[in-house]
Amino acid sequence: DLYRPFDFFNRPYTEEQREHLKETFVPFLQIVGCNEPNFHVPRYQWRSRLTMLQDLKEKYPGKYDGVHPGMDFDESEHGKDVTYPYNENGNRMPTVHPAPAPGEDIPLWAEKRLNMRLDLLDCEPRDLDVCLGYAENADTETHKVLGFYGDRDGIEIIHGRKHYVADIWNRSGLHAFRFVAVDNAPHWPYIAWAQLAWDFFRKFRRDGETGEIAEEQ
Repeated sequence: DLYRPFDFFNRPYTEEQREHLKETFVPFLQIVGCNEPNFHVPRYQWRSRLTMLQDLKEKYPGKYDGVHPGMDFDESEHGKDVTYPYNENGNRMPTVHPAPAPGEDIPLWAEKRLNMRLDLLDCEPRDLDVCLGYAENADTETHKVLGFYGDRDGIEIIHGRKHYVADIWNRSGLHAFRFVAVDNAPHWPYIAWAQLAWDFFRKFRRDGETGEIAEEQ
């Protein structure tokens, strides 16, 4: 997800905690497939997906009815890691996905989450009207596929496959955000992902004197 309003234990962030997240800069890279069931792209066509939790509720009626996003358990009473449902093998299931409220404008909700992520990185927000307009009148193939624009964006051909790339810099001039959508790719890693990640992250280091993240080409 581009932005989650709750932590690893499904507990919603307070506004104070959210502001605290902005105090430490961490470069952001997300690589997704254009054919994933998560529907990351285009943003204006976001659709919900049955999460593992929902699947479990259907498979085992009544067993997980009391488990939902944002729950806060008393671990001293319930035991360790009860903020997660467990599968039939006793393995902990992952956190659930954020979703718009009933009746909420879904394309607008999805585009706003991009700006929430950019705010944490101290990047300029995207114009939501422009991004939503790509649904009917995209000026480039990249904008049509991603549903948003970068400070620099375009198509890279890697292993014969289109990679739609959007790069955004923050107000300090750091290359804070990179988003890559891979044409005809499902929900699994493939050979180019490691190189894409290394090419982005290798230019960052921590300044030994200030402790801040610095960028070098």
